[in-house]
Amino acid sequence: MILIRDKENDSILFRVNAPTLEAADLCKRRLRYANLNGAVLRFSDMHRADLWGTDLRGADLRLANLTMANLGNADFLGANMDGVELDGARYNERTRWPEGFRPELHNLIVEELPEAARAGKGPRLPAYAREAA
Repeated sequence: MILIRDKENDSILFRVNAPTLEAADLCKRRLRYANLNGAVLRFSDMHRADLWGTDLRGADLRLANLTMANLGNADFLGANMDGVELDGARYNERTRWPEGFRPELHNLIVEELPEAARAGKGPRLPAYAREAA
């Protein structure tokens, strides 16, 4: 069994009854602020998953399905996104992509942050992201 935990308070967000997350069914799951740093998520189905603020740095997302997922404030730095399906997924200016990744080529939807978030009064970036920004 694999436990997907919150990256800030370590609470359990979801339990996967499998030895790996490869080809996992995470469709429509609420995984906000999850720690999936370095996770192997090849072939996983995350269609309509809520991945707001999720740490996916260095994750293996090859051939994963992220269609219509919420990717706002998610961090994909260093992730392998070869063949990932992203049609209709939403992201914002705080979403961080791997070097060389071009979101405009993947039929993604850009959502603007509310003015309060831009002024630093909305949802905060985690400490590691604030330092790199």
